[in-house]
Amino acid sequence: MRKAFYVTILIVLFGVIITGCNVTSNDTNATGESDFRALGDTVDGADTVDLIAGQHIDVGDIKICNNGESLFIKFNTTAGWYMTETHLAVETTVDDIPQTKKGNPIPGKFSYKVTHNPVVGQYTYKIDLESAGFAQGDEIFVAAHADVQRIEEGSVIQQETAWGEGELFGGRNWATYTTYVVKRNIYLTFERFIPGIEARTGYHTVGGLALSPDESLLYTAHWQTSGADPIGVYLTADYSLFDWINGGNCVGNVVTSNDGCYVYATDYYGGYIHRYDTCDNNTKSSIHLGSWAENLWKSPNGERIIVHYNSVSGAPLSHHSLALIDIAGDNFSVIDSFNTGRPMSNLSAAFSDDGQHIYIACGSSETAGPTLIDVGITGTFQIERELVLAAAANQTWRMAGVARSGGRLFVGDRTGGKLHIVDEATFEKIGEVPLSENLSNIAIHPDQRHLFIMYDSGTLSVIDLCTMTEVFSLPGLNLGLNAAVFTADGRKVYVSHGDQTEGGFSVIAVHLP
Repeated sequence: MRKAFYVTILIVLFGVIITGCNVTSNDTNATGESDFRALGDTVDGADTVDLIAGQHIDVGDIKICNNGESLFIKFNTTAGWYMTETHLAVETTVDDIPQTKKGNPIPGKFSYKVTHNPVVGQYTYKIDLESAGFAQGDEIFVAAHADVQRIEEGSVIQQETAWGEGELFGGRNWATYTTYVVKRNIYLTFERFIPGIEARTGYHTVGGLALSPDESLLYTAHWQTSGADPIGVYLTADYSLFDWINGGNCVGNVVTSNDGCYVYATDYYGGYIHRYDTCDNNTKSSIHLGSWAENLWKSPNGERIIVHYNSVSGAPLSHHSLALIDIAGDNFSVIDSFNTGRPMSNLSAAFSDDGQHIYIACGSSETAGPTLIDVGITGTFQIERELVLAAAANQTWRMAGVARSGGRLFVGDRTGGKLHIVDEATFEKIGEVPLSENLSNIAIHPDQRHLFIMYDSGTLSVIDLCTMTEVFSLPGLNLGLNAAVFTADGRKVYVSHGDQTEGGFSVIAVHLP
């Protein structure tokens, strides 16, 4: 049986050669609309097959993914190839795809077809799952066809027909189809809340979190402005307090060495970074940086730490400077430092895939609004690129962390109530996602497909980066969600609470698709 599908056709507007198109479809409910958020150029979590032209030429790919409401199928061409037409069939059996009596598919009779004038390099179809009759766990059959051209210097030098790679149809031509299983959404369940250490009457504030390499211990950075605030060490087997390390106003992150022997944290008021040797009775070593030492981030290879602090005498709360610390093996020394000229106050930053760059969101400076900076950490320690994300001035603490996935950078905007999306390669803003309220921090899940959004109100939500939609929200947690750390398998997340009176941390189970 043929199905009448409801389909919305989406045009990716950022970084694509599209100015308009003519839309035709066998479904009279088909519409055309603009929505850059459909699918990025690189999509983690999507099922991907090559788009093959002329039987042997790889001209791009087809990406397929879904959220709870919609199925997304994106055509993407590369290397000078562009599409003049796309045709799509999505059915519950291969026999329902329009074919001749000899088993050759008929693209002109597919449910969805679009003529692209001018030519396009990307096109995304969005199909309503309920209207299509598809449910989680269903296997569906997808035939994706395109007429493509290779263009050089404005001239068409080659024309071919192309198919999404997969199984051959039963006819004599080389047309192919692929299959896709409709996935369920990720969802979260609350397991328990741990109040944390009350080092000062009524204060349980927790900043950063870190797991030991074997995940048997959870380190929690407490901050109660009491002079020597502890790093609470909890057993993850039962969340009992195993130990505490006397720190010194560790308001920011806490990180561990790759072998688990060392724990690193900052001393906010003292301006130190401390190293604690857990293999030697928590023996402390310290490096004095300046003042207001707050957050620190460990490089992917575990050999360097980047710390932000204040190096300007008499300038309180101006966390303008960065220090690069060598922690390879037993090393513990400053490699380099510099003043960025911009305030930073974020628990999360992101590293490039090769670990040679760190991306940090900054507040307003005297000359620019909130800015994303790219800092090189393996050659010269300096800002290599910067991107102003908002024009507003005097918003020192506006930005709320950075996460990276699939060649895209996501920057939380506290007062703007949104996510800025930046292309990592070009360092240009390619869009934004409005949020339901002002956020406090963001964290990328180990699967690189889901972005966790933390809110001061006590809500933890999840955005699917394949479809760029919110797929789950867990309200009712304690106030002041502050930071998150995931287990390696991604099935559990620990979330700290920065509210002074409630504080502590929550344990959340993550149920993956």
